[in-house]
Amino acid sequence: MISTTTDSEADSTKLQTQLAQVYSQLSHIDQKIVQLFSVIYEPVNRTSFMNCLNQIGTLDENNKPFINKSLSRHIDGLLAAGLLIQSSGQGPQCHPLITEIATRDAVKAGYFEILATSVSKILPISSGYASGTRYFQSERQFIREVRIGFYRHDPNFINKQIEDYQKYSHSNKISVNKIFEQICNNPFDADWFRTLPQ
Repeated sequence: MISTTTDSEADSTKLQTQLAQVYSQLSHIDQKIVQLFSVIYEPVNRTSFMNCLNQIGTLDENNKPFINKSLSRHIDGLLAAGLLIQSSGQGPQCHPLITEIATRDAVKAGYFEILATSVSKILPISSGYASGTRYFQSERQFIREVRIGFYRHDPNFINKQIEDYQKYSHSNKISVNKIFEQICNNPFDADWFRTLPQ
């Protein structure tokens, strides 16, 4: 019998399973940190991330708001565990293979809306004053906003993001179908998929 998956797909699936297992064993605080990174979706500097985390009222292990030192310990540990990644010259971000798992976990735990609201407040998308048109700095910002609309079950919000992106993005544009495919198949979860509106 011939396998229909490539070695790289099999490796990705194996790594995703390992990351999901590591994520499931994290402390509540570290899971919330990964969830917030998953909603942000793009590299973010640590100060902005800390502002988002403190905005939602997450406290460190001493029941105090996070400061750079206490947050750095957590982020460094999550980077070492592979749940966060960081390219040279950029801030950390959620590992792409755990992003949807962590976001779905936030939805299931009832935290997603608080996280999304914090991200929108602390890391807003630039917009025109009169028109309200949003100007995305990167494709990842656009994907972040589409994901927020998707997990909120808000097609009108998604359509507005697409409209603004199509108007003002000058690079090769990612298709919305590709974004939905990434969300739904990373990994595919039949039980979660059945919870989506028809």
